[in-house]
Amino acid sequence: MTVYRDAAHCIARIMSIETNTCTAQSAWQRLYRSGYDEVIPEGCGLTAEERLTQDAMTRSRVKTMLPESQWHAIVAKYSINTGEVEASIIWLASHLRELPAHHLFRLKAIAAWAVPRGYPQEFYQINTWDTDGTSERTLYRWRSQVNGELGRLVNDAHKSVQAVIEYKELAI
Repeated sequence: MTVYRDAAHCIARIMSIETNTCTAQSAWQRLYRSGYDEVIPEGCGLTAEERLTQDAMTRSRVKTMLPESQWHAIVAKYSINTGEVEASIIWLASHLRELPAHHLFRLKAIAAWAVPRGYPQEFYQINTWDTDGTSERTLYRWRSQVNGELGRLVNDAHKSVQAVIEYKELAI
């Protein structure tokens, strides 16, 4: 049975599981089009409730099969649950110690990567991420390294999720 088109589709569904509902929609909600129609893969044959259950089971499976760093990277980047995003940002800042930057810088750089424009504008000023007087050139190099590592983790997570859904025969 195919449920997901690819890893990106799977990640999008399992990270937005709180928005998926099985309740009946009002008439105006059925008329609204967001610009993106959910395309259910052929042969899926699941009801909305069954898809929600499948998404929850897939989320659990993906969480247990991915390395923690990959899991937290995709949660920080794609989850719609603010508390979950914040917890993953904190986890990543504490566990990505191979990066040369100090903890405060890693924390703010990861938060800026995960939430591109969700904090006050002042938060994104890189010179506020360091209290030690580190040169601006070094700060930009550190940010580049943090973003590179996070990007690598997300790319690896996509590959891992694809392998999971193919192994479980949930992909097209």
